[in-house]
Amino acid sequence: MMTHFLSWQKPGYWYTFIIIETPLMKHILSIISAALLLTLHSAAQSPAPKEKIHFTSNSSLAILVGGSGEGANVQTINGIRYKKWSTGIGIGIDWYGIRSIPLVLDVRRFFTDKKNTGFVYGNAGINFAWDDGYYNGYTNGAVEVRYKKAFCGEAGVGYRMQLKNKSALVFSTGFSYKEMGVTQINYQGGVVPGYTKTTSSYEYYYRRIAVRVGLNF
Repeated sequence: MMTHFLSWQKPGYWYTFIIIETPLMKHILSIISAALLLTLHSAAQSPAPKEKIHFTSNSSLAILVGGSGEGANVQTINGIRYKKWSTGIGIGIDWYGIRSIPLVLDVRRFFTDKKNTGFVYGNAGINFAWDDGYYNGYTNGAVEVRYKKAFCGEAGVGYRMQLKNKSALVFSTGFSYKEMGVTQINYQGGVVPGYTKTTSSYEYYYRRIAVRVGLNF
């Protein structure tokens, strides 16, 4: 029978094991040694750890140009990125045509894993009116206007340019689309018994080119 001492140090601690060698212990140690060697061999040949999912935030300002003139849009998108893909929820303010608040789901596909890379993107969601509408009264009647939420979306291409810190400049251009529903109610003869009420509905479709610049974190 033989006695062995096994010691090693971790920061602030020393670990010492006393191993008493017997025939049974020799077999156990042989099995443990073989298992350790197999584990180390497998670890040496295993691929590098996969890239982790991390939080990403993108805030941008857009100039919108279309058949109804020019306008602006500000937007912030917050979500996650994994390898060449990112997705997030975006919200903003759109001043083109009837002012609205777009709420969208955004998806992006980067061309490479490099810090400076191009990408394609697309988003879609619901467009909410900035306010519910308005009511104007006059001598012999009144007009009531109500706005309705509708579809909105955007798709295009862009480029991400890494800055010295962890942020990046993002440039993109794409096709932007939004709808807005309007209901107009006309009251004739005043809002009293005997008045006449006429209801009209309108749908507005805004098609624009969006040129964006922003920051990504």
